[in-house]
Amino acid sequence: MKVRSFSRAIKFGLLDFGRNIWLSLGTLAIMVLTLFTISLLVFLNILGNEAIQEFQEKVSISVYFKSTSKEGQIKKLEKEVSSWTQIKETTYISKEEALLSFQEKHKEDPLIMASLKELEENPLKASLTIVAHFPEQYVQIAERLESKHYQSIIDEINFRDNRSIIDRLSNITRTIKRIGVITGSILCAVAILVVFNTIRLTIYTQRKEIGIMKLVGATNQFIQLPYIIEGALYGLFAGVINFGILYYLVRYISPKIYTFFESQVSGLFNYFTVNLALILAIEVGFAIFLGIMSSFIATRKYLKV
Repeated sequence: MKVRSFSRAIKFGLLDFGRNIWLSLGTLAIMVLTLFTISLLVFLNILGNEAIQEFQEKVSISVYFKSTSKEGQIKKLEKEVSSWTQIKETTYISKEEALLSFQEKHKEDPLIMASLKELEENPLKASLTIVAHFPEQYVQIAERLESKHYQSIIDEINFRDNRSIIDRLSNITRTIKRIGVITGSILCAVAILVVFNTIRLTIYTQRKEIGIMKLVGATNQFIQLPYIIEGALYGLFAGVINFGILYYLVRYISPKIYTFFESQVSGLFNYFTVNLALILAIEVGFAIFLGIMSSFIATRKYLKV
């Protein structure tokens, strides 16, 4: 197609977009809502994965020993555990160290300090904190520590609660991902149908003009292109508007996420700004693709080209 014909097609596409302004705004609103919902679900999934990752990095196994356990027995166990391939590091805290740490932590609480003085012996237990190389290794480590071989000196292993929290977070993230796929697919279908019907209505209102163009020798591509451009415009404007909404939303909620997690999960806004161009390209590109595909289907069906 010649450059001149292409520029005319663009002009006609712009005219069609502005001719039915309220219909165009309604279509645009549906596309923005679709993109915003999909983007929100994607960011929720990212947040969930980051929260799980951060929590997993802080997970460790704390092994508490029986008061009858000898220091030599505990040291032997620590040496043996440290030799396991899954172990990254171990930290042993004796009963005396645990008591000193507890006293330092609660030194401003006279009731607790007075209660400690009333006790004839140290109520705290010696413990061993174990950190694995990878989160998935903790189950195997816990199972090995729960074997009969160590039951005579180990009193308690507190990993199960952490494991339960990780599993819950993983389930929530998987659920968000499933909901995102289903909801996103439905909304994409709705957006395609809305643009499809908008283009179909435009074609219907211009059916006489189209007939005249065919009579004077206009090619199928020339007739079809303005409607495809109109669909692309819906996508372009919807993508830019949605990106602007997302930018200010992420900027607003990022500090609140930081306060809630007390962590660097709030790096969401930093991630957004660093990848600004990529996110904009994906948002706008996907929206334009939806618009063009809807228009193409509509024109193929109703223009019979």
